[in-house]
Amino acid sequence: MVMHQIETSARSKHARIDYRSSRRSRYEIPYLMMLGNLSYGEAADLISRHDGDRHAINAELVARRRKPAD
Repeated sequence: MVMHQIETSARSKHARIDYRSSRRSRYEIPYLMMLGNLSYGEAADLISRHDGDRHAINAELVARRRKPAD
């Protein structure tokens, strides 16, 4: 039995997949409250300010965590 390859399995070097735009799941408010130790209003404001972009929300949460305590 001989197997023939019909399509190439190699991916084009120019074909890039942008996972940030293709998989745009959003944070839910209760989860974000627990994750960032936020109130309901702060979590809802954070989601609306960044239009639900998980990467931007994560970046702001990390920036908040790294601020030195006064």
